[in-house]
Amino acid sequence: MRRILPVILAFLLSSLPLAGRGGKVFAAMEWGAGITLADIHLYNYLLEGGYRMNGSEVYFGGKINAYWQGSIGCEISPTWSLALNAGYEGVDRQYRVYPVTLRATHYLQSSTTDGWFLYGEGGAGFWSISDISVVLGRLGAGYRIALTRHTLLDFLLSYRLSIRNPDLFDPDSTRQIPPERIALNHLYANKLTLSVALSFR
Repeated sequence: MRRILPVILAFLLSSLPLAGRGGKVFAAMEWGAGITLADIHLYNYLLEGGYRMNGSEVYFGGKINAYWQGSIGCEISPTWSLALNAGYEGVDRQYRVYPVTLRATHYLQSSTTDGWFLYGEGGAGFWSISDISVVLGRLGAGYRIALTRHTLLDFLLSYRLSIRNPDLFDPDSTRQIPPERIALNHLYANKLTLSVALSFR
């Protein structure tokens, strides 16, 4: 949390002079769902019996998780915008987080007209104010429809990557492996997501 707060604060402060020079501030709401393509788990830990477990496992697809998020952002040029996103997301079955991410978007024509755009975002998912539980990233493309002068509808398709450290358990005692016995424990969840967003400027 200490690392991401300065980034959020810097973004908010940088938006003020941009808005003063004519950069449009906007708000948005986005709803979507993602289907898991593959989960890749890399691990290395010491069992109670003194043996070391070292390996990797791959689990393929089928899990569907939804998300929603609100955004506030600023158009830094006619074809570029930055936005701060926050919401609620299902990362896995029985695993939910509150994501906070920064998104950069490039519009191939203009941010205010019908047309295609590309975007990327990154940030973290939180269990609580002080607990970062997931690292999040997204790359995607979309198509924007200008419903009115101030209301825009986006359809988005993206690749979503989340990285977390799942709980590990000793297969003999069934007790959870303590952190000091874990050398490596990363679960990479790869998803394809579809979403729709409404923007107001």
